[in-house]
Amino acid sequence: MINHFNLRNTLLKKAENTISILLFKIGITANMLTLLGFLLAIVAGAFIVFDYLVLGSIFLLISSIFDMLDGAMARISKTTSLFGAFLDSTLDRISEFLIFSSILIYYLINDSNNIIPIILCITSIGTSFLVSYTRARAESLQIKCTVGIFTRAERIIVLFFGIILSPIIIFDTIVISLAIITVLSFVTMLQRMIYTQKHLK
Repeated sequence: MINHFNLRNTLLKKAENTISILLFKIGITANMLTLLGFLLAIVAGAFIVFDYLVLGSIFLLISSIFDMLDGAMARISKTTSLFGAFLDSTLDRISEFLIFSSILIYYLINDSNNIIPIILCITSIGTSFLVSYTRARAESLQIKCTVGIFTRAERIIVLFFGIILSPIIIFDTIVISLAIITVLSFVTMLQRMIYTQKHLK
């Protein structure tokens, strides 16, 4: 029986490596990709605030692709460093905060009487950060903690579809995506807490 999860990871890694090799040949570095992904996240947030949701979602997706490639680029170019990893994870958190904050501002401008999306923006920020925090805290205790059903990649995909579909579907897909992120990020946080607790026994 084929392990579809491993197959997906293998294909994804192959694609990452192929693209990273091409970018490396034209002089792009891992840190350049990290910074470019961060700048594109800022652009995505600005588009979202000003109600250009399709453009915002597209720039969000492109930003996440650059973020996905920077690690592979560092490995291929043999330029992995502790600072590079620190910069990547720090800008990832800032990017997520900017995107969720942009959605929050969008609703405050366009639908301020509806408190549900505002609450869900706040809970999405909180639970997403807790997913990252539990991993970082576990790894500070020498436990490799990458378990969980809903990591940053899944959050970005759900948010992308929620934003891009919002202008063309009659119900609010952004609110649905925020609800999914809140619930599944909370589940992932619990999974990491349980995993870490077991490995600390």
